[in-house]
Amino acid sequence: MHVDIQIDAGRDYQPHAAILVYRDGQSGQTIAEFHPAYRQGQEFHVAEAHPLTSGDVKELLDSLGATALQFVPQHAVAVSALAVAWWTPAQNRAMFFLSHTDKAVNELSGQVFPQPPLLFIARRGSLTVYALAENARPGPDTPLMCAPYFNIFQGHGVCRGTTPYPEQVDAGRVGEWERAFFGSNFTHNAAGTRKITTFGGSHAELWLAAERAGAFDPAWLVPAGRTLGEALQ
Repeated sequence: MHVDIQIDAGRDYQPHAAILVYRDGQSGQTIAEFHPAYRQGQEFHVAEAHPLTSGDVKELLDSLGATALQFVPQHAVAVSALAVAWWTPAQNRAMFFLSHTDKAVNELSGQVFPQPPLLFIARRGSLTVYALAENARPGPDTPLMCAPYFNIFQGHGVCRGTTPYPEQVDAGRVGEWERAFFGSNFTHNAAGTRKITTFGGSHAELWLAAERAGAFDPAWLVPAGRTLGEALQ
């Protein structure tokens, strides 16, 4: 395997350590060993290992900046170094449609419609969206609902198409992820056999009904069959 690594000009990076991870194929139990590493001439050397300790992990995370504290916005519900989850209250948003089969919904493109409260989970290169039945901050036991949108797969992940996502996943950039989602075109129902709402009419009629009512009726939402705590696992 050939790997190219881009290193900032003017910096002198030297080998520091190698971590080897071993996993039992039957039990799945995993252990890790920490090998000090160094360069001797043009050769790369790995020294004798010791079991990976919490101190080793902390040193690595500190050097990568992964333990730095960051401000958490009011609507964030879970944050890690690799993902962030947040909710948004019910509000009006512009929606854009570009369906190849539903001309009626295309006529609504660019208009503003009431949205239900939502739960977003962003990871690098991926976005998952749920709806919430109540307009309040969710807790671990809060049942999640299916988001009532085109472009969302049966597993609740977003079909991004060519939509550019933010490069960074952190609590301070959740607005960028929301704009990426609502700023893209809703093109098709990607949920397969899963119903995306209980509404009795077409997708265009759904949003027109929400507009007339002045709010998205939570009775139109379909249970997702999992809680927030389960979705975060």
